[in-house]
Amino acid sequence: MLWKADQTSPLAALSGMIDQTAAPTAGLFADVMVRTGTASAAPPSTDWATRVRRLIEAEAWTDAALVLLATALPDWSLVRLACDDGEWCCTLARHWQLPDWLDDTVETRHAALPLAILAAVVEATAANSDTGRDMSGAGQRAAVPVCRGSADDAAQALCCDNFV
Repeated sequence: MLWKADQTSPLAALSGMIDQTAAPTAGLFADVMVRTGTASAAPPSTDWATRVRRLIEAEAWTDAALVLLATALPDWSLVRLACDDGEWCCTLARHWQLPDWLDDTVETRHAALPLAILAAVVEATAANSDTGRDMSGAGQRAAVPVCRGSADDAAQALCCDNFV
């Protein structure tokens, strides 16, 4: 008899829960904050935590989702937010300057704008954890290689750019 491990991760279950939800709730935002690790990243007295809490209490769901996005994924950018046939499309990219086919992108769709943003946050967090990337960006290497030399090499720097 073969035994198959449960492939459902907490983030995949959360993504399914967002897809089935019609309207945002404070509980759903709390789940997203806990499961993406945003709630444990800083004590509740910090500026962003207070701001998110106030936005949730005021039911400013879209603003709360955008603050959560900026807090949970500082290396990701909101590239596209569009409504198409009554459905919101939210696209996040790690490097917004690159074409989609070269970049790490996440695209989600939902009938409610804040839930489309939350779904993108969950998907990007899952993408970060699947690739083993550090959420804070501290463990990443630079996108452009840096040549380190001695102090004598700095005096003989040469520009090789071709501006023709």
